[in-house]
Amino acid sequence: MKMFIKNHKRSLLQTITIFLCFFLTSVGYLGWLYRLIDLVPSGAAELLSMGAGYLLQAAGIGIFSIILYKRAAWIGKPLFAGAAVGYFFCAVPAMLAVSLPAVLVFGFVSNLICGAIAGLYLYMLNRAEPAYRGRIFGIGYGLASVASWLLTLFTSQTIYSSVDVLPLLAAVTAFVVLVIFRSESLDIPENSPPAQERIPLKIILPFVCVIVYLFSAVNQIGFSFPASDIGSRLYPELLRLFYAAGLIIAGIVNDIKRKYGTVLTLCALIIPFVSLGLKNEPLPAAVFWALGYFAAGFFSVFRVTVFADLAEKYHLRYLVGFGLLFGRCGEAAGAFYGTAVSGSVVLLVAAAAILYVATLVLFWPLYQRLYLPRLDLEKEERLRFQRFALQHDLSPREKEILSLLLEKETTPVIAGRLFVSESTVKFHVHNLLQKTGCKSRKELIDLFRSAQ
Repeated sequence: MKMFIKNHKRSLLQTITIFLCFFLTSVGYLGWLYRLIDLVPSGAAELLSMGAGYLLQAAGIGIFSIILYKRAAWIGKPLFAGAAVGYFFCAVPAMLAVSLPAVLVFGFVSNLICGAIAGLYLYMLNRAEPAYRGRIFGIGYGLASVASWLLTLFTSQTIYSSVDVLPLLAAVTAFVVLVIFRSESLDIPENSPPAQERIPLKIILPFVCVIVYLFSAVNQIGFSFPASDIGSRLYPELLRLFYAAGLIIAGIVNDIKRKYGTVLTLCALIIPFVSLGLKNEPLPAAVFWALGYFAAGFFSVFRVTVFADLAEKYHLRYLVGFGLLFGRCGEAAGAFYGTAVSGSVVLLVAAAAILYVATLVLFWPLYQRLYLPRLDLEKEERLRFQRFALQHDLSPREKEILSLLLEKETTPVIAGRLFVSESTVKFHVHNLLQKTGCKSRKELIDLFRSAQ
């Protein structure tokens, strides 16, 4: 266990940071939602929370992206810590205020700050190892969802809209600040020029943005159920366990192969149609909400990892928040439409079907551009690797270490990936250098790259 923690310290710290940030903003958002349900008529809560609230979160992410693009030097630990503290002082009155104007003003500002916090931890995720991004995000978000359920299990649902929540929010905010200042993932490096890729970003980016928007809109329309269900028959904290399951599964699948996660995300869009088709059937509303939360886990991981990968590939850090930005916009649009036509299942199904077809039409060109060229390159790389390993008589373990050396991984990272000690890694690296006649790792990599 000590070896695992040592070798994965950076990834674990990133996971903990995402967990704490999402738990903090989840507690604030749920408390605000419960307060809205108490103060406004049925139907208005959706427009305010999932409509206006999501749009303000998107605006917060957009502001962060602009700052990262124009003034990257401003981004760092002090800004992250300040955003967390600012969120605390806005979320508390949004959750506890008695008058509706105060609840709305502080709620809207807290959602704006929530978006900025999301942009910051997504930037941190972009600094994570690509092979662990899905799991870091999925597990961090998933654990936060479980924590929000455990909180009501040991207390009560009303804690989110009572003064009892203050010590919890204060403690989580303090932990966020503490973890931020121990993290190395928020140090901003110098800007890098955009990479010259085989497929220009201007071709891929519109496809990805629109597809993320459509994914989110279709899912939101498919689960257009009244907020009056919340608090009377449903507990969103309990249903978030399904969200946690979707997040963790999607995170693992995306890290195994991004294209698998993308296809499963597309398949998850079937769930909204099932829910719409059964909406008037005598089934518990909890069934639909649970399915919706589970599917949302796949959308959340996909839209985050795809933009984190693009930001790294094209050396454009400001792209990291685009997935959540366009996702929140799509969810807001779905919430507005779903509320407007909530009495007509036909109109809901028609809109979801049209958007789903549009998603399919756009998905295939995106899949071709993102993954099929890579398949050819991967096949060519595998053949070259096999020839190189055969020529130099490499053992199975030496092959594993060589593949990680080619990714320019360090000894501690390789040890963590293979669950071996650092001395074992050094032993095999020494053997690799001897067998290939190289004097350094760089020379070994150059030798492989020049091999035919």
